[in-house]
Amino acid sequence: MIIMSWNCRGLGNRWAVRVLTDLVRKKGPTILFLMETKLSVSEMQPIKAELDFPSMLVVPSVRRSGGLVLLWKNEVVVDTQTYSPNHIDVHVSSPMQALWRLTGVYGHPKEGLKIETWRLLRHLRARAFLPWVYLGKWRHGDAFVEQRLDRAYASEEWRELYPQSKVFHTSAAYSDHEPILLNTEPTVTRHRCSKKIQRFEEKWVAHPECEDRVRFSWVQTQPIGSPMFRLFEKIKRCRMDLVRWSRHTFGNSRDHINAKQGELEELMFAGYGENLDRIHEVRKEINELMHHEEVFWSQRSRSIWLPARDKNTKFFHQRASQRQRKNIIEGLNDTSGRWCTDTGEIAGINVEYYKRLFAASNNLNMDDVLASVDRVVTEEMARTLVRPYTEEEVRTTLF
Repeated sequence: MIIMSWNCRGLGNRWAVRVLTDLVRKKGPTILFLMETKLSVSEMQPIKAELDFPSMLVVPSVRRSGGLVLLWKNEVVVDTQTYSPNHIDVHVSSPMQALWRLTGVYGHPKEGLKIETWRLLRHLRARAFLPWVYLGKWRHGDAFVEQRLDRAYASEEWRELYPQSKVFHTSAAYSDHEPILLNTEPTVTRHRCSKKIQRFEEKWVAHPECEDRVRFSWVQTQPIGSPMFRLFEKIKRCRMDLVRWSRHTFGNSRDHINAKQGELEELMFAGYGENLDRIHEVRKEINELMHHEEVFWSQRSRSIWLPARDKNTKFFHQRASQRQRKNIIEGLNDTSGRWCTDTGEIAGINVEYYKRLFAASNNLNMDDVLASVDRVVTEEMARTLVRPYTEEEVRTTLF
């Protein structure tokens, strides 16, 4: 589903309507929110027909100022909640998807009335009980500014409903505002690593067997080679043993939690009498498992300013999911400007970039560079450094 929002700055001439029609044809939005239409309900009817939207809600302009419109396709069911000259608030439902809330916001054009926009948002927030996304124009200014004035925001519940959603800014030949597209299911090219990197898990430290496992693994292997080689081999062996131990000991924490909660419900249903000690044990095990899961997501979210005891696993999960979406490389432009999405081509672009970055230039004049650097090592110090070692110096250093 694509939701498009645009401050069109008036639809009273054919040029503006032509640009809007072309945008709708190219982007194919399911829901379209327009601001500053400067038209009445009757004047919007032919534009609605031209855009091929079967349903429409119009907040007419006042003396050719303002004006909001929400149009939608038959793919969704829209239930109007409230509207005003500065917002349209609706509930949206579609087949095989939960009900959610959409609000189109048009901030007050006068600088002194910005506080009214925030009051409106606070009022709407107080009525929020569904997954919520709101988009539109937030800032105004009479002077020319090169900033994004149109944005989209979503609640955590809405992001869980559409975890792959992304916001795109596109261009329009009419109006100085860029239309924004909110795509709930964008096509993402995922480039998976050939081998998953196994890193140390912070939750391992809380387990009583972790230290013994590290000690056992460290003394078990005695590789032959230089001290540095032996150290690396011991670390590698220890890492592999910890990963195997973690799979056996922790497994899927969510499955373990569900199983323990099921066992707890059965024990409580059977009665507290003979099962009281076991009920306390299961509750303690559930708390430990939930702590492990919390630490797991906290480590991936990198929200190190929050201690693990804050019990905010949902927040950590959201942060980790957001980082994962942000870190996805969908494609890169090569030196000729061509957009490449193939995994091999992306790898080649990266290699060539760093080769050029670290390649030595043939025009370097090191004498000029060194002449600009203050001399720290004197001639006497240099002669001392290149002087051959004496037998006494070797004996003093080693013994």
